[in-house]
Amino acid sequence: MEASAGVASCWAVLDSLGTRGRWVPCGSCSERALVPCWPRRGAAKRWPPNVTQSDVAAGAALSAFSAAADPALQCFAHELSKGSPLRIGVFGTSVSANNKRQWNGPSYPEVLQWLLRARLNSNVSVSTVAFPGMSADMREACLDTLLPVGSADMYFVEEASGLGLTPHSRDAAIRAVEQLTDALRARSPTHASMPSVPVGLFSPLDQSCVRRIKRLAPFKPRGSWSSAAKRSAAEAAAEDIAWAVSARDACLHSVNTSMSEGMVRLASTRRLPVVSMMHTLSPLLASTPVGPTGSGLSELLQRFTRDYVHFTFYGHLLAALMLDGLLAEAARLAAKHLARGRDPCRRRPSAGTGGGEAGASSPRSCAVGEALKPLVVGASGFAYTVEWSLQGNPKPGYVGGVPGAALHLCQPRPHSRGGRSVIDVGHLVSFDGMGRGEVACWADCSCAPTRFDSHWKRQNSVGALKSVKVAWRDRGQPAQAAAADGPPSAHCGGCGLTVPLPLALPRFERGRPGSAPNAPGCQPSRR
Repeated sequence: MEASAGVASCWAVLDSLGTRGRWVPCGSCSERALVPCWPRRGAAKRWPPNVTQSDVAAGAALSAFSAAADPALQCFAHELSKGSPLRIGVFGTSVSANNKRQWNGPSYPEVLQWLLRARLNSNVSVSTVAFPGMSADMREACLDTLLPVGSADMYFVEEASGLGLTPHSRDAAIRAVEQLTDALRARSPTHASMPSVPVGLFSPLDQSCVRRIKRLAPFKPRGSWSSAAKRSAAEAAAEDIAWAVSARDACLHSVNTSMSEGMVRLASTRRLPVVSMMHTLSPLLASTPVGPTGSGLSELLQRFTRDYVHFTFYGHLLAALMLDGLLAEAARLAAKHLARGRDPCRRRPSAGTGGGEAGASSPRSCAVGEALKPLVVGASGFAYTVEWSLQGNPKPGYVGGVPGAALHLCQPRPHSRGGRSVIDVGHLVSFDGMGRGEVACWADCSCAPTRFDSHWKRQNSVGALKSVKVAWRDRGQPAQAAAADGPPSAHCGGCGLTVPLPLALPRFERGRPGSAPNAPGCQPSRR
């Protein structure tokens, strides 16, 4: 990993530029080892001194192994090394979202673009399509809308680990990632010399592991001042050490329910390139000594994560170096094949992921954010709201704040004849102030009442899909009457959907002043 090797020798931070960061070259670096610098006022922040190239060898070995398994990636890297104008698209969650706030520093796709332009190809560009809390199944449902065909020559799919995953929920998330990658691989390559579109997987740190070691909710919090006063310093230190050791053991042995392990297995089964931050840092976690107060492990993760999953600048830098190393290894293998007289971009038999443009046999439409407004024909107690993530990225949707609120949507019909479709309604699932409801159909379609529950006990918020199976009426048949709480005079020439909130607060919200169930931000997609 050539770019990674340059970090220890020439990483520098120029804090004379103040708090507003900008890209500057490191003066002590050679041109081929150029790395980005991010200024911070105050003390010069350097690459963590106890993280060296040998410490991330496990991640580099995994990247090298997966690079050898995918001929499409080797062809892409070969074209990249030739200077061809190529585009890399990153499709992910808030982990991948560009930081709109300067003090967070650049995101790993931005750093990756800088590294690739400095080391390999000044014509490469890395773009990001990422939404806070958007799960893989939601991204797959909205793929053709959010990431149009021809938008990139290679894709990285990032999937962050949820909290409290069971083997069943982990496998469901992996299946959604698999469907998403299959849809991307089935696209026709935009570059003439490339036989297929390479798709790589990127898995950040497991959220449960980071929360355990950092003692973030819902795991054991640090003792209160009153309880701490009753313990001796030795007892408190022993308890902290025991907690740190048990948290590390839980992280290193949670293979069966680990999202990172599931992503690596998927990559191995489908011959996909993969970068896993857990595999990169697990040996370092195992070898880091636990300090007298349980310190060491939490300090290590604190350098790379600013909360339970989102990266600090050094986390973004490490992720970019791993992805850059993956492409560098693929380019090395391509050059090796070329030296032996084998074209790394030769046509190969199909890998069985289909062909043609994604979605050609099953066209979809998807409405997210502003695109959802034209579908709303009535809103009682709902309002279009844009919230903001900590990185400064928008989280738009319709929010209902009172019991009895109802949102009325009208999905245009796909054809004039009858038939059946599935309309996916996207909604937020969280642990605080969320409600339950039931989706009803009217106008040109009918459906069985479909219930959704936006509350769970996990200490995070994610998007979820509720699939509504609808039957379309033929032209000339009487329209389905609107629900009792439907819009009184709204005209809908398609499938009408009413999303009401319960008339009473759910049991888990009773007795909490000021709390009200939030309605889903709905993203219907036609299938």
